[in-house]
Amino acid sequence: LDFALLSSKKKSAKFYFAMSGLFNHLRADSTKPTQFHKLLQELANEHRLLHHYTQNIDCLELSLHRLEASTVRLHGRVDQVRCTRCNHTSQFEPPPFPGAGLRLCPNCERSVKHISKGRCKRTIGLLRPNVLLDDEPDPDEDTIRESLLDDVEECPDLVLVAGMCTISENILSLLQATRSLGGKTFWVNKEEPSSKLKPLFDYVYQGDCDE
Repeated sequence: LDFALLSSKKKSAKFYFAMSGLFNHLRADSTKPTQFHKLLQELANEHRLLHHYTQNIDCLELSLHRLEASTVRLHGRVDQVRCTRCNHTSQFEPPPFPGAGLRLCPNCERSVKHISKGRCKRTIGLLRPNVLLDDEPDPDEDTIRESLLDDVEECPDLVLVAGMCTISENILSLLQATRSLGGKTFWVNKEEPSSKLKPLFDYVYQGDCDE
């Protein structure tokens, strides 16, 4: 998903509608956490999971409460919207009809009402899906980095990378720090890691995460 999706009202409306379809699909009763999610929940219940970093935006962890509390989302979440101006987040609401534009941010609107008359006009932001797009700065970068630093201080025994095709710089740093502290790193994926990533892993398992 490219940042250009927000470059015009028409494109942003299409993006909003597409995310609405995914949101409605994930709310269906048939959409449930995978076996791998349940394994992570068991680790969380046993206090053996420091954090669960995910690039997925589907929020399947919500029904697994202890896992959800340990989850750090690297690419945002489909069940929220974020203001383009003040970064305020709120619950996602599907558009009332196809082609409907992004809604105005109520937090910005409240702020504008408190500005005295005669001052410069203040822009009101729009509520866009809280999903990180390509070439877009991450508004949660500081929170993610803080979680990673906390994990490194705990000297993790193992970092398990499962199902990721690409790895962010933050996760690369965690892998390198874990190995330098004597911990192990494990890759689980249907595909082998790239030649660049392979030296960072002590173990490689080529297969499905739910097997």
